[in-house]
Amino acid sequence: MGTAQTAANGYPRGGAEIERQWNNFRRRKAGQEVWSQFAIAFSTKCAFCERVNAKTIDHYRPKERCPKKMFRWNNLLLCCSDCNRAKGHQFHFRNKTPLLLDPTQDDPAEFFGWNVSTGTIIAIANPDREHRATHTLAQLELNDQPLQDERAEKLKSIVYLLARVVREQPTEPDTRERLQAELRPDRPYLGILRFLFAQPNAYRPIVDDARAKLPDIDTWIAAWL
Repeated sequence: MGTAQTAANGYPRGGAEIERQWNNFRRRKAGQEVWSQFAIAFSTKCAFCERVNAKTIDHYRPKERCPKKMFRWNNLLLCCSDCNRAKGHQFHFRNKTPLLLDPTQDDPAEFFGWNVSTGTIIAIANPDREHRATHTLAQLELNDQPLQDERAEKLKSIVYLLARVVREQPTEPDTRERLQAELRPDRPYLGILRFLFAQPNAYRPIVDDARAKLPDIDTWIAAWL
């Protein structure tokens, strides 16, 4: 992408040439290869909301505002259509720091907690991070009700399978296979599961008992925990 970026360095901010050249790049073989690499790197999931089957290569710093980063690898990420629409061309700063979190650089666990009953993301009460957390939640609409419901259902299904692991003597093959499938790195909404497995919450006794009984769980979650 070096040649394309060299050309983009000369584009004025907001110039009509930016969108045209990006679309041309996406249609060419090089652009398709880049999309394939990002689909693998992000497990086809949106970098912001974790929906699966994300289709868009997005720019963390919008290309219209920062054409000099238009083809930079560290400015690109995979994004779903809803987050791409919500993000738009906005890019705000506070004390020279971007308010929007960069999911490839910022650890969500340092900014967010979870309500495991409702699937709601909660900004951590930290004066150094709260502004970025609340801005990101609002700009990307990450607590949209359908998203909350889907995350809550995901967690509910995992807790149900963990409880079966604890209850069954021995653990049934079907329970084991279903749990392993749901814990794959390419499955949606692993953020709330990281909280489930790593932080104090109402379901930790079930989680800990299941992990003690079925140590393979730790192997399955190691790639994303």
